[in-house]
Amino acid sequence: MGQWSQLEARGFAQSYRVPPDGLVVDVGGGRGRFLVELLRIRPDLRGILLDQPIVVSNHDLGQLDDRDRWQAVSGDFFESVPPDGDVYVLQYILNDWPDDQCVRILQSIRRSMKPESRVVALECVVPPGNAPHAGKGIDLVLLASFAGRVRTEAEFAELFSAAGMRLTRVMEKTGPGFLSIVEGVSQ
Repeated sequence: MGQWSQLEARGFAQSYRVPPDGLVVDVGGGRGRFLVELLRIRPDLRGILLDQPIVVSNHDLGQLDDRDRWQAVSGDFFESVPPDGDVYVLQYILNDWPDDQCVRILQSIRRSMKPESRVVALECVVPPGNAPHAGKGIDLVLLASFAGRVRTEAEFAELFSAAGMRLTRVMEKTGPGFLSIVEGVSQ
């Protein structure tokens, strides 16, 4: 998924405005390839990669020249995430979990947010009803494999609300794939 994460980071950087000199926390970011690419594109940003210890121990952040711009942190996103991020990114995370676990993840992030922080989920957002969409096939795979699922915009709004947050917008991302940018803030 590494090369795909790099492509997603490029599309994200073109589509979404992270505040200048901002701190991006990549929650469940794997080896950090999304974060590496984002920090290459935006040299003004700093980043924190959060994932399980065994995953973080093999991170790719060392590809970046400036060690002062990034940090790799071991942890459990159900329990806590690094505080004071400007943007908390969840790429392909919420679709892996049932609603109650997604709410726990979002609540964990909300506890660490500053008042102006934002949560950005890069997820497949499907239209309601029976309208055709590539994500609906993925929905079946996720349901059978992980008990996860793809969601509609209204379903994302319900998740955010249950976690004490507010969905602020859903926007299309530039580039390949069919992920949308789902943004929320603390209430």
